[in-house]
Amino acid sequence: MSEDELSYTLKFNEGIMLFERDSTREKRRLIYDKDMCTGCGMCVEACPTKAVSLGPIGAINKGFSDVPHISIDAEKCVLCGICSATCLFNSINVEIDGKSVRNNRDFVNYEGIHLFNQNKCSMKNKEKLEACEDCMNVCPQNAITFAGIKEVEGKNINTMERGED
Repeated sequence: MSEDELSYTLKFNEGIMLFERDSTREKRRLIYDKDMCTGCGMCVEACPTKAVSLGPIGAINKGFSDVPHISIDAEKCVLCGICSATCLFNSINVEIDGKSVRNNRDFVNYEGIHLFNQNKCSMKNKEKLEACEDCMNVCPQNAITFAGIKEVEGKNINTMERGED
């Protein structure tokens, strides 16, 4: 491979999508596991190149169909890893030279607080702004952990942390 050449590979195998880009400088790869994905759409919102889009089936259909919840356009994707950093369910992982970008300060990361709509959430204690934790208790991937109350734009709100392997 010459200095200015790039090599791309795109493979699909039993619910796993593998997208690789090799150069003389580095090897990047994205692994998407459709069985871990819930279709929540956080990666869609975070993608700076709009390479990720929601599939034809909503999140409530998890486990009832073989259709992926999201699609990733390999022609738009720059393998930056923002989708990996935002995924609460660890269904997307981006690696650079074999190292995951997720929570790795050596690579670009997404610094965001995962907010939820408190108007739709049953509060355990409204005065203390404590969430009921029902979603955390029923999550099949154990991906939801409440981070506590944070001040955002002058309001005290509940926040969530992303799950880890």
